[in-house]
Order: sequence, then structure tokens, then C-alpha cells
Amino acid sequence: MTNASSHANPAASTDQSDPGLATDLLALSKPGITKLVTITAGLGFAIGAVARSWAMPELLTALGACLVGTALSSSGANALNQCWERERDALMPRTMDRPIPKGRVSPRLGLVFSFACLILGAATLGLFVNAAAMWIAIATTVSYILFYTPMKVMTPIATLVGAVPGALPPMIGWAAVSTTGGGWETLTSPIGWSLFALLFAWQIPHFHAISWMYRDDYAAGGFKPLPVVDPTGVRTARSSILWILVTVAVSCVTPLLLLEGWVGFVATVPMVAVGIGWLMTAVRFAKRREKDTARRMFFGSIIYLPLAMLLLAIDATLVVLLGN
Repeated sequence: MTNASSHANPAASTDQSDPGLATDLLALSKPGITKLVTITAGLGFAIGAVARSWAMPELLTALGACLVGTALSSSGANALNQCWERERDALMPRTMDRPIPKGRVSPRLGLVFSFACLILGAATLGLFVNAAAMWIAIATTVSYILFYTPMKVMTPIATLVGAVPGALPPMIGWAAVSTTGGGWETLTSPIGWSLFALLFAWQIPHFHAISWMYRDDYAAGGFKPLPVVDPTGVRTARSSILWILVTVAVSCVTPLLLLEGWVGFVATVPMVAVGIGWLMTAVRFAKRREKDTARRMFFGSIIYLPLAMLLLAIDATLVVLLGN
């Protein structure tokens, strides 16, 4: 068990190294991950929204509620994950300074914070967006906490399971643009599922790169991503190359769906070009399975995804322009 929160201890709170309660609670939300989740939900919203006629107040309300509700839901899920894994986090150098293992935030306060975020997030989506967006966000949390989190210490297949909640946020945004049927009818669209597929496939080589760079940490914490059970890195490299190819393939199909028969060169050509560059980083990793080549593959992934999202948003806008 971790120590009690230093915020409850006046002597500890005078420590110059104490970042403060607000900063620690923000750290529990994993702001980097929450930012990515919120952006991908915004992408789903943007792609769906361009095909509708909006009054500006309606648009801003729907978008704001979608982003705030998604961010709160993500923050709560991430905080709950840190409460669950606090003892394992204390064993890994990259996570031992997190607020709960370090004793700056108590597990009880972490749980209160996480459930407050989850409830507020679900309420925001349910009240100001629609039922589908709310339940997709809830499904994201449930699959992340109850399935992915316990599986991480059992099998590398957990990475595939964890890619499901990571790929659901665009569906929240996609559902949020609907005004009928609680948003459920949007889930029958191949466009929404193509966004899911893009995020699903992208996460796997992205996480392979991270877990290879920090495989000693993951092993110390008892986690079993592929690089931990694959010490030579051969399987990790092959899997990375395969899933990068799948990611690029899905990326190229998505603009064709968006443009409904128009060839989406605006998105497809640059995504293929950047995808080839990302693929080359994985090929180099396969030839020389070291930390620096894994880092290059990681940077390739974080270059590819924002570019793909931007280009898809541009192609979605062309749906309207070409249709007029």
C-alpha cells in the first residue's frame, strides 16, 4: 500500500519538491493521453459535423459538450487506472514518481477524483450530447479498466484488447453530431468504424515502440507486453511492420468513404508518403533492435497520426464543397 497523501501532512506540504494538489490531480488524469483522446473525439465530430447545417450556438454547444465530456471521462479512467496499478507503478522508474506511488495523493482521494470525473463526463455527454455518445464513453472506461488493465500482467494480447478503448473516442464524436434516435444510427456508418479501425491499428506499433524502449520497466512492474516476452525483438518488429501497413491501408480507405466515390487524393497521397517513412523506421528497428531505432519508430507514429487526422478533416470538408 502507498503512504497517505502528503497533502494531508502539513510538514510534507512544505517540501519544495511537492508540486501541489491541483498539479497532482492533473497528473492522475494523464493529460497527454487525455489530450489525444479528446482530439480524436473532436476528429470524429468534425468529420460528421461538416455534412450538417448548424446554427452557431448549437454547433458550439454540441462540440464543447463532446470535448468536455470526453476529456472528463478519459481523465477519470486514467486516474482509476493509476489507483489500480499504484503498487506496480512504484516498482518502475518511469512511474514511481506518480502522485499515488510517491504518497502525495492517497488512493482514496484518487478514487474520489476518478469517479467524480467519470460521473461528470457521462452526465455531460448524456445531458448535452446524446445517449450513444455517453454509453460509448462508458464502454471505453469499462473495457479499459475491467479488461485491458488486468490483462496487462497476463499476456501480450492485452495490447490488442487495450486498442479497443483507445479507438472508441472518435466514435463518441461521430455519434455526437446526431440529433435523432439517441445517436445510435451513426454507429451503422462505415465512416465511423473506419475511424475506429485507424486508431485501433495505429496504437499497436505505437505501443510496441514505447514498450520496447521501457521493456525493463515493464518487466519490473510485472507487465507482459510483447517486447518483454520477446527478448530478441523479432516478433515485435514483425508485428510493428504488419500493423503500420494495416494503419496506412485503413487510412487510405477512409477518405474514399468520406468522399463517397470521389478519389481522396488530398488525404491519400501524403498519408501514403508519410506512412512509407514511418514504415522505414520499423524496418530499421527490425534490422537493429535497439532503443534508438525504437524511439524513431515512436516518433514516426506521433507524426503520422496528427497528420492523418488533419488530412481526414480536410477531406471531410471537401464532401461539402464538392457536393455544392
